[in-house]
Amino acid sequence: MTKILLVAATFNEVKFLEKLNLVPAENSQHYFHFQLSGTCIHLLITGVGMIATTFQLTKHLAKNNYDIVFNIGIAGAFEKTISLGEVVEVNFDCFAEFGAVDDDKFISVFELGLIDKNDFPFKNCILKNDLQLNLLNLYKKARGITVNKVNGNENEIKKLKIMLAQNNYHPDVESMEGAAFFYTCFQYKSACVQLRSISNYIEKRDKSSWKIKEALENLEEATLMVLNKIAENKTNNLPGV
Repeated sequence: MTKILLVAATFNEVKFLEKLNLVPAENSQHYFHFQLSGTCIHLLITGVGMIATTFQLTKHLAKNNYDIVFNIGIAGAFEKTISLGEVVEVNFDCFAEFGAVDDDKFISVFELGLIDKNDFPFKNCILKNDLQLNLLNLYKKARGITVNKVNGNENEIKKLKIMLAQNNYHPDVESMEGAAFFYTCFQYKSACVQLRSISNYIEKRDKSSWKIKEALENLEEATLMVLNKIAENKTNNLPGV
């Protein structure tokens, strides 16, 4: 039977799982499990951001093995080629602010020579997820960036795009956890998937235009569909790999 771990930054992003009778682990506010199609699925709430995600996921994977680990949550999109509420699979991610600033120029940690661009788990400075599940073909593939500070200033967004384009990287979405999730899973050689539902566009903050409710509803639908398909498989072989 396939062992599945679901990872989210906040409980609000997976609140829909309450209807599946979530059972909290003893002495833990972060760890739960629930039944789906006869399979026990584990849930880890890491907290927001790269540090919390890396800490909680590292601590968990050091003691537990899974056939596949899913990171789900909401994200912002750079371009309107992705619709608000749309679910995407992020298969490339990077730490966008990882480096130094020299006046107006950003110098990545790779350009500084502190890390080789192909030091594991990086591939040409990027965290690339090679896992392919046929059941995810419904969802557009997206390039992500992971930041400590979500972007909401037009000038800063333009500078960020230029900086990333200089490294031949053109992001579609932005989150605060994705690259940390990939980095940790790759270190543990855990098969993993990052699914994000788009709640807003990355522009000057205007929460009246955000579609958080719709994004969470679509994230619920996508998550339950994917988990059910895998849980119904009843083997340790991931379907469609």
